[in-house]
Amino acid sequence: MKFASGGGAGGIGMFEEITRVSPTSATDTVTTSAFTSMDNLMILWNGIPDSASDTVGARIRLGDSGVIDSGSNYAQIGQRDSAGAASGGSRTNVSFSLDPASTAGKEEWGFLNMINEPNEIKTWQSNCICNDGIGNSNGLTRGVVAGKWTEKTNVANKVEIYNSESAPNDYSTDSELIVLGYDADGSNTGDSFFQTIQTDTLTSAGANFDSAQIAEPKKYYFVEASFDSTNASGVILMRVGFSGSISGGGANRYNQAFGTDGTQTSLGTNYGIVAAAGQSRVYVHAMIVNNSAREKLIITNGITTTGTTSSTAPVSMEGCFKCVTTGSLIDMIRFTNADGHNLDNGTMTIYGSD
Repeated sequence: MKFASGGGAGGIGMFEEITRVSPTSATDTVTTSAFTSMDNLMILWNGIPDSASDTVGARIRLGDSGVIDSGSNYAQIGQRDSAGAASGGSRTNVSFSLDPASTAGKEEWGFLNMINEPNEIKTWQSNCICNDGIGNSNGLTRGVVAGKWTEKTNVANKVEIYNSESAPNDYSTDSELIVLGYDADGSNTGDSFFQTIQTDTLTSAGANFDSAQIAEPKKYYFVEASFDSTNASGVILMRVGFSGSISGGGANRYNQAFGTDGTQTSLGTNYGIVAAAGQSRVYVHAMIVNNSAREKLIITNGITTTGTTSSTAPVSMEGCFKCVTTGSLIDMIRFTNADGHNLDNGTMTIYGSD
């Protein structure tokens, strides 16, 4: 996925910012103004409850011609954690967060990618996680949803996120809804939302693959990394740090090869399990919300190639983790092998935006 391919005078802008909105007061609904749409949209959502007693659960509606469609014109299929998938049709919305309503004060972080072509039904897939309470003793919930909006004639040019839980459960003014977009024909030439911050390389084998300290930390990060795992044992971990060193407790959730989710809480030092063990090439993507006042929430996807021939299938790892440090911004990323074996021949690119 390329977020920064030049933009503006430098070339085609991929996923430039179209619009964003934060509530001006506590509310259960966050709605963009009508916008000039593009045929590929990415929607970022960071939902913060107004108080520790508020329970939130994000759902999404779309609109055309500047009007939100609240009719029964939506359908979805989704999975929470590693439970069986559930589907529903003739809905008035599509779930964004799939966290159960039992946890008050939880925070949401997610994104979706949508095809938004005229004369076609609009479809998307979302990934959203919730921290299920503050502190490293509280874990996370993750949800993946494929959604459909049956509007064909027009493109979506308005987005609404609303809380599915009954009043008075509200989102705070710290919540943020951002719509990004690009046109496949390259007609958009604005600056990319995610700009390349730095690229780090690992040129000799070592136990840790560390980024350089990020000079100007951002609220949102996208990280892509690839490297060799030099030993068949030990899963791959991702950690985050502050002021140039790894620190902060955390919790995680992970799923290897579409199996049953594993969870870890009360971690003294944060980490996510981001790729399976294997003496092989490893690829990792991560999306991070890095709000100084909040716990840091990270969504990850990893692939271990398990060799170079077609006789063995790659192994996937989907997951999420959090770092409970507040009052500081992430300015360092580390990848490491859980058993202490070396990594080698690596490239890590960090993109960011406020």
